[in-house]
This record gives sequence, structure tokens and C-alpha cells, in this order.
Amino acid sequence: MRKIIFRHKRAVGDAMLFSSGIRDFKLLFPEILINVDTNFPEVFENNPYIDWSIKKEDPNVEYYEVGYPTIQTCNNGFIHFTFAFLLDMISQVDAKEKLPISLGEFCAAFCNGGDKNLGEDETAIEPFITWRQKYQGFCNNAFRQRPDVHLSKNEIDYNMIQDAYGIEKYWVVAPGGKSDATTKIWDWRKFQKVVDYYDGLLKFVIIGRDDHILEENLKGVINLINKTKIRDLFPLVYHAEGCVSGVSFLMHLAGAIKGKNGRSDKPCVAIYGGREPVSFTAYKSHQILHTNGALKCCDDGGCWQSRVIPMGNDPEKNKRLCHNTITVDGKTIQKCMDMITADDMIRAIEKYYDGNIYTYMKPKGDKSLNKLDIISANNIVNFDSNKNINKEINILASLSSKGGGEQSALKIAEILTKNGWKVNFYPWESVNDKYKTEEYSKINISEHSFKNGMIENMVEDLPLLFYANDQIWDFCNIDIAGKLVNKSSNIIIGINYCNGTLPKCTWLSKSNKVSAIIFQNQEKRDEFIKDSIGFNNTELISLFGAIDLDSCLEIPQRKREKGEPLVILKHGTPDFRKYTTEKSVNNGDKIHVWQKNIIFEQDIVFYERLLKDIKDVRFEFMEAHPELINKFKNDKHFKFYKFDEIPVKEFLSHGHVYLHRTSKMWRDQYPRSVAEALAAGLPILGEPRDGVKDRIVHGNTGFYCVDYDSFLYGIKILKRKENLRFAMGKEAKRWAKVNLNPSKWVDVIENIVNKNTIAQEEIVKEVKKTKKRRSKKTESSENNNE
Repeated sequence: MRKIIFRHKRAVGDAMLFSSGIRDFKLLFPEILINVDTNFPEVFENNPYIDWSIKKEDPNVEYYEVGYPTIQTCNNGFIHFTFAFLLDMISQVDAKEKLPISLGEFCAAFCNGGDKNLGEDETAIEPFITWRQKYQGFCNNAFRQRPDVHLSKNEIDYNMIQDAYGIEKYWVVAPGGKSDATTKIWDWRKFQKVVDYYDGLLKFVIIGRDDHILEENLKGVINLINKTKIRDLFPLVYHAEGCVSGVSFLMHLAGAIKGKNGRSDKPCVAIYGGREPVSFTAYKSHQILHTNGALKCCDDGGCWQSRVIPMGNDPEKNKRLCHNTITVDGKTIQKCMDMITADDMIRAIEKYYDGNIYTYMKPKGDKSLNKLDIISANNIVNFDSNKNINKEINILASLSSKGGGEQSALKIAEILTKNGWKVNFYPWESVNDKYKTEEYSKINISEHSFKNGMIENMVEDLPLLFYANDQIWDFCNIDIAGKLVNKSSNIIIGINYCNGTLPKCTWLSKSNKVSAIIFQNQEKRDEFIKDSIGFNNTELISLFGAIDLDSCLEIPQRKREKGEPLVILKHGTPDFRKYTTEKSVNNGDKIHVWQKNIIFEQDIVFYERLLKDIKDVRFEFMEAHPELINKFKNDKHFKFYKFDEIPVKEFLSHGHVYLHRTSKMWRDQYPRSVAEALAAGLPILGEPRDGVKDRIVHGNTGFYCVDYDSFLYGIKILKRKENLRFAMGKEAKRWAKVNLNPSKWVDVIENIVNKNTIAQEEIVKEVKKTKKRRSKKTESSENNNE
């Protein structure tokens, strides 16, 4: 028995066509075991033709790198891309060892066994009779003009857009393209006209990657760019009514995915222009927008040029530039693509609805229903529109440690209570002894934790503030938190740590219970927007954590006397992630451009260099990482305190400048230490990322520092210009007092609860109007029937 591995490692669109070759080869030669070596194994998931146990290093395994050389003749040929891989596979495998098939039998297979006369009447002779019997109906599965993909039951059942957005009728659109073939990309500025035309009739979902070329951000679409993996697109396209794509992966996926409700094909509008010949890749159910034969540059098939204008990466592609460009609103456009208009696209989509396979979400001519109706009676649960806003709230948060997240959650409860709210505080699990003291006695901390009795004993139909640390993962599990969500009137989620699985938690989004998500900083909010699916009715807010800075605001600014060393402070947990140590120096996320391009050195090297380059400076830490302590414990320029050895207020009063530098393994969402330093009147030298970025006003309350040189510059200028340092410290104190006031949480929560109440009142009104309209329509219909 022969065992073969076929290798092909080009783009994902090619992998789709590779799958059709695998299918046809296995159907022709079922006795041969085959496997694939590919960049995109997800394309081949659930594939019944592949034996994944075959390994390249196994004895007697044949290994072939295959492709589609027939592309060289496709301008004037008749071979479709779905057949191209098979021909290369057969030619290579047969050359090594003869395959058990003749040219005649291969042709018979391609002909479904051939004509009846060859294998059934009295003139029929062998081998025609055998071929006829063997290959009758063979082409029902083989030689299909479609790539070969196989969806699991879970994928067939999972409708992301309906679950997350409540929308059934949508089209998937790939509006961008790769930089190596910009000639494939339509001028998508035109697509906004298409989106606007179909507003209220159907919805467009855009996909792709953020490194693809996309000139315009489209409005009125569901944006899933950079939010889906390859396999996520399979059910997305399966449940879509159609697709819009250039000659790319999405077009081939639409050609592969069968339609729902018994349809054999997935509609697609494919934008070809003149780059490629239609005959090589077009699928039978697609509307093709092309200019083959309309321009001299593509009058004999496609031009196959790569780019419209030269680009810096992969300069070899610049040798194949479009020969026929025009300028439209300052942008260089391929003439062939400019000839395809928004009206062409509108009409191509419209054909599927003018026919008898689809209907719009709403009657096309009904202007009164031009917008998507997102009001549903199912959203209303025992709401009384005459009821006054009840200032009672449930808060759920971890109280198991002494951390800043726990303290912030309790601070929010405290200030809500002072402002007339009744607060029912439920701990996630255990309660640290710190919160059992007199200091926290005014907060109603329930004896029932989330893990033990909260759901059974909670006050129902109240707003819930969930202040989340690493419990966010459990909260996003419907089996764990589903009952809690159902028992709450609406939910506000405060992100103290990570977004976790929340951005793609479609059941939470679909519940319409999440009124707002509050992030510690703008970067974390932007990260959520980039990753989220659904939550289109959820308010996303960036708000500083709730900590009490009064004691730090009381610290008087300290003037640096002449000849006195500049004292630079840092305090916090001596975690290897919060310090750049031997363990963390080369690890962690490289999110920002400067992180990706600047070498980040270990702390002991960093401080050694500062000592050499700056005189009269002293560093004080509470507490430092052991690596730093061991290195500088006998150095007079360093002072090391143990954690909480002295009050934070006293520690901060020693300093002139605060330096905040962590490894890339740590993403400080608030951070509390920087807020306290600002309140104490210390200019901050810190990295422009996460929470630190939002808390530095560059040049006013401190400096952004991305590398050694920028930290060195900041220290030198603040050391040399005392008046500047003092003025920046004064501004830091003022800024902290205004912007880091924890009472802002009361304003935000009351505003959210108010909006939710008003929204539910509007839903009640709209549902009543809808029922009234339906009643009138039913009455009118009955009268007409009479």
C-alpha cells in the first residue's frame, strides 16, 4: 500500500484549492493513503480523505511538493483551478511509480463512466463495461468545481452574527487585500454607497487582517477585521446569505461552502477587474464583475500584474506594475477596477433578491422601516415605566487579597453608600481579614459569596457591578455565571486586569444585559474594541480606578536644595514582571512599535548606566527585586526599604521624581503607585503604554520614556532645571486631584443606570407601537379577506 504526503505551503486561498486536489486524488485512488504538509491545517479539519498518522520520516512514505503549473496556460486554456492540483499530483506520483489507471480509464472517470453505449448494450466490450460500472455517478463527488471543506456539527449550529448581533440576513465582505497583489483590490471607497443602499435590507460583515490594505473605514457594517481565525470564517460564511470578495480566500471559501436550506451553492459577487482570466477561477453560482477583453492590457486573458504603485516591502513585486492607471480623488487606481462601479455591485447583489432564492429583512419599498429594528419584546422583563429609579445595586468582586483591585471595588461601594445608594457587596470567594476590620464595617459585605450562596440569596432585578480581576474567565462561562446574569436587571463590568474571554463572549452580548464595560485605561478599551464580537449596544468607558489619594495629596511638594542629590523613587511588589530581571528581560508582549524595535535591557544594567552618566542622584525603592538589591546593596546611591517598612506617604515625601519601568511581561492597568506619586507632586518618567500612558501628560506631569536614552534625558533635564521639575510636580498634583477622584465612579454608574432605565422605557413604548401596528395590519387583512 502506497503512502504519500503532498506538500504545498503558499497562501490560504491556494490551500483551499489544494483541498480539491486531495479529494479527487483520493477518490481516484482509494487504496493509497495520503496526508498533507500545509501552512493551513485548519482548512483540512474533518477531512475524510486524509490520514494524519502518516509522517514524513516513516519508512516508504513518498513526499511530493505540488502546485498548479497549469496557471501558465490559463489565459488561453480551459483548466479550472479546482482541477490544477490534481494534474500535478498525478504527473509526479505516476512518474515515480505507475498508478493503477490508464489514460482511458482516467477519461472514463472524468466522464462519469462514459456513455451508456460504452458499457451497457450488446456492443459493449471490456474494459468499457468495468469502467461504466466503476465510475457511474463518480462525478457526483469527484471533479467538482469547488474546493473541499467539511464543517463539523458545532460549526453548522454556530451562527456568530445571529448570536452576537441578532441579525440573520448578512453578507460577508473582504474589503482589503495583501500588499503583494494590490492589483486585486477594488477601490473600496465606493463600497460605502453599497452599504448605504442596503441599509435596513441586509447587513454587511467585513473581515480581514489589520495588516491588509484598506483605504477607508466603512460605516454601518459589523467590523470583524482581525477578530476571526481562519476556521471561524467557515460557519460565518455558511450562515451568510452571500459574500463579496476579490479573487481571494473568501471567494474560494464561498465556492466551497454549500448553501443552507438545501441550496447547493453560496452566492458571491467576485470582483475580478482585468488581472485574472475568469475561466480559471470563477464559480458557477457567482456574479463576476470583470473587464477581460475590454482593455488592451487584458484582452487576452488576465494581465497578472502585481501592484498598482511601488511599495517598500518585497521589491520584486514592483517589477510587475499595472500598465493602465488613473488618478481618482488623489489615489492611483487600476483602470480595470475603476470601470467597476458601486452600481455594478448593487445590481449584482440585487439579482439574488430579484430572483426567488432570497428576501430582504424588510420590504424594499417601505421607507418607514429603513433602519434595522433592534427592539424586541423578548428584551423586556417585568419593567414598570412609572417606577422611579431605585438606588440599590449589587457589587461582585474578589476580596481574597489585599490588592489594588479589591481596594478599588470597596472604595466604589463606600462612595456609592455615601451618595445614598444601598450597596449589597458579594465577595467572589473568601474574604481577607483586612476587610473584616472596623475600617470596612460600613460596607455591607454579604456572608454569601459567589461561590457559596450568592445566587440563591441575592436581591434580584438590580443592577450588578462586577469588578473583575482574573475571575473574568469564569464570569464568561454561561454554566458558571448564567443564572447570575439572568437575575440581574443590567450589568456593568469593571475590568481591573485583563479582558479575558469577554470580547468574544457572545452569550453575554446576546443577553442585552451588559450596559457598560469600564476599563482602567484607553489602551485596554481599544484592545477590547479590536477583539470584540457583538456588544454593539454596550457602552465602553475608560475610567481611572477608584483609590483614595487624600493622604498623598496632603504631601507637600519638596523643593530640591542646592547640592542635594536628585532622589528618584519606585515602590510596589518586587515581582520579576514588574522589574526587568534575568528571567523577564527577553520575554513578554511586544505590542507597540517601540517595544518591537528597541532592545530592553535588564534593570541592573539600566541603573549601572545611569550611575555612570549622572552625578548626584539617589534611587530609593520600596521594595526592589532581589537582583537589584544584591547588585547595589552596598552602593551609597541606593536605598532599599522592605515592603511597608515605612508608610507610603512618608516614602513619597522623600522623592523628587518617580520612575516607573517594568518588563514587557507586565501590563500595569492602573497603576496605583503612579497615581499616588502624581498626587504627591512627583513628575513621572514612564513608558507610554497601558495605564501609565493615560496618567502622564507628556511635558506637563512627566515624560514618556521608551528606552534608556529617553529616561536619561528626562532625569537630566529635571535635575538641571529645578523650577521645571517643581512646576511639573505642581501640575501632577493638580491633575491627580481633578482626574483621579474616585467619586467619578458614582457619576458614571448613576448615568449608566439612568440610561438603562430610559432605554427600557423606550422599548416598552416601541413594543406597544409595534403591537398596535400589527393589530391594525391583522384587522386590515381580515377585512380584505372578507
